[in-house]
Amino acid sequence: MARMKTDNYETITAKFVDALQAVVDGTSKRLPWQRDWRTLGAMRNGIKGNAYKGMNVWLLAMEGYTDPRWATRNQIMTKCGYPKGKGKFGSWTDKDGEKGPKGIFPEYDKTDRATLPTTVTFWKFIPAPVKDKDGNVVKDDDGNPLVRRIPLLKLFRVYNFEQITGPEGKEPKPLTDDTLDVDPDEVHAEAERVFSAYLEAQGLTVTYKGDKAYYNITDDTVTLPEAKAFRTAEGFQRTKAHELVHSTGAKGRLNRNLRNFFGSADYAREEVVAELGAAFLCSDLGVSNEGDLDDNHTAYLMSWIKRLQDNKYEIFTAGKLARQAVAMVKGEAADASTDTTEGKATSTESRAA
Repeated sequence: MARMKTDNYETITAKFVDALQAVVDGTSKRLPWQRDWRTLGAMRNGIKGNAYKGMNVWLLAMEGYTDPRWATRNQIMTKCGYPKGKGKFGSWTDKDGEKGPKGIFPEYDKTDRATLPTTVTFWKFIPAPVKDKDGNVVKDDDGNPLVRRIPLLKLFRVYNFEQITGPEGKEPKPLTDDTLDVDPDEVHAEAERVFSAYLEAQGLTVTYKGDKAYYNITDDTVTLPEAKAFRTAEGFQRTKAHELVHSTGAKGRLNRNLRNFFGSADYAREEVVAELGAAFLCSDLGVSNEGDLDDNHTAYLMSWIKRLQDNKYEIFTAGKLARQAVAMVKGEAADASTDTTEGKATSTESRAA
């Protein structure tokens, strides 16, 4: 019997749905994107040093490792001094067909998550010709082929540095809190600088009062409780980031549909965009992204779960919209065509960060 082809979109969507459902069921207290991003540094490729971006940060953070360094089997074996070969789970074969040494990677056991690699994504839009029902390329009046953009998603497997044991002299250098040089005051000051620059550039005002946080589309203002009402400075900045992401959806900005009602599909999407955008901002600025949902969190999560289950592309679309919003808040140009950790690359290994 022929093997059914794995749907990469369904695979990643299912992982996020499971994580959200765990919060609803009470078996987890955190959303996938609620992590302390400063713990031993940003999620990154331990060989090349590239920082992971987008949903890859959450896919890796959900595994619960303290070490933020990851790499593919090929990268790790090459770094350990072995010739380039092919790796699959518990095996390694070099270019001459020789089996590589055991002990660098955990002994594979599909029932033990600690022995398994973790999936990351490479996602972007690629051009594809428009074809008619007979498979012929459709052309415009000038004879030029019509082109549409279709999403490309590839999955790659990486290992955390806590999972691997290098040969003598090649062991991964352990990380400790001393490897970080982070001044929380500087982190918060930089976050406030970024937020203030965005507010000034967009002519937005923030009012600090009451016990609710929201963006008012009618008068284009943000309302937040006073900073002292929050348990932590990080919680205050995370909430502000969430509402600022909402404000980027105004008609004169990124023009998302903000005139929606609770329970609608558009409402669910906008809340996911704001949550993801706030997580992206916290990650980019080095602000801890831990936090609690309000008393309506179960209703929120159920609406998000339904949205993701109804459309396997939704988490990727929301991630793209969130990245556009973050770019606007930070005053940067957004690349809406790609959501990757690695940027453009010419080989599978380099794409895997």
